[in-house]
Amino acid sequence: MKKLLLILMLATGVCSAQTQTDSSLSTMTKMQLTKLYLSEIEKLAFSAPYTPFTIGVADTLRGDLDIPISKSIVKKRNKILEMSKAYGELMEEQLYELVPYSDKKDIIRAILFLQETNNNINTK
Repeated sequence: MKKLLLILMLATGVCSAQTQTDSSLSTMTKMQLTKLYLSEIEKLAFSAPYTPFTIGVADTLRGDLDIPISKSIVKKRNKILEMSKAYGELMEEQLYELVPYSDKKDIIRAILFLQETNNNINTK
């Protein structure tokens, strides 16, 4: 029972953690690491297109970007959002089964890299 509770705590903690250490990640299974990796990929997919405007802005979909508001601009931003969603879904679908074949240490290095990149994009 204790093991089950510990696993549940780790699984739910993965989603809420901002940046984790190498040692905390090494206690996770490859599937847990894969889910965390895909989560970081998704964050990057939504943040990266807006980096020229939003370095330091946590929520890239807010309306306070320094971009003029017009029907054409809103349409283009919505198209970028749709493409980011499609990219995230494609990556999750395709990578979910491939990532676990990688070495665990390489998955951890990739997660740490993505977390650092996402933190640099979304912090002031």
